[in-house]
Amino acid sequence: MSKSPITEPAVTSATLWLVDASLMQDEALTRAMQCLTSEERQRYASFTRAERRCQYLIGRVLLRHAVSRVTGIHPKLVATVDRRGSGPGLTLPDGVLHPGISISHSRNWIACITGTGISLGLDIEVTDESRDVTALADAAFSGDEAAWIHGQEAHARVSAFYRFWTVKEALIKLWSNSEKRQPLPLLVDDNGGPHSSGAGWHSLTLAYRNLAIAVCSGMALPEVVLVDATSLLA
Repeated sequence: MSKSPITEPAVTSATLWLVDASLMQDEALTRAMQCLTSEERQRYASFTRAERRCQYLIGRVLLRHAVSRVTGIHPKLVATVDRRGSGPGLTLPDGVLHPGISISHSRNWIACITGTGISLGLDIEVTDESRDVTALADAAFSGDEAAWIHGQEAHARVSAFYRFWTVKEALIKLWSNSEKRQPLPLLVDDNGGPHSSGAGWHSLTLAYRNLAIAVCSGMALPEVVLVDATSLLA
């Protein structure tokens, strides 16, 4: 993983943009509201929790900026379309190549990934060291996957759990964006060890501050550039 200042253009296969909403001022949120379409404002108002409204608002504005950087068009020319049971779609001017996109949020963090000529799926999760990850693994994962997590040293079990959790969530988004419907693969091989790719998918796992991050793609990514874009929207 490499980190890039927001002034540099994306030069690798995918760029991951992150915003810490806890650092956003009320004035910035008011400005962000001006970017939403009438349909997006209706969706924004439909959320009952303030945290979820904030995630939606910042996510749509961040997505516009991210798509603007990868396509070279102005953010005002980027429109989003809410898709039931899936991530947002894009409406772009005629002749503009649609990039691969995926969006995710966890507590105060909102993230968006973009890439040219590739399908993407993204998941971020704020890690919680207090969670009983072995019990959660038993409930959420296959026997072999849970066994692998149980077999890790105590200090490594939390990161092992979030690795599997985020990859599975990112895979669901990848297949949704690729219009595929198929069962989630096992994330352990025949020898009981973890693997990060399979038929039609590849994954990268990253860490940033208190976040576990997984990026899944239809083809292998040589690199993901991480951009903390909080100052861009604040």
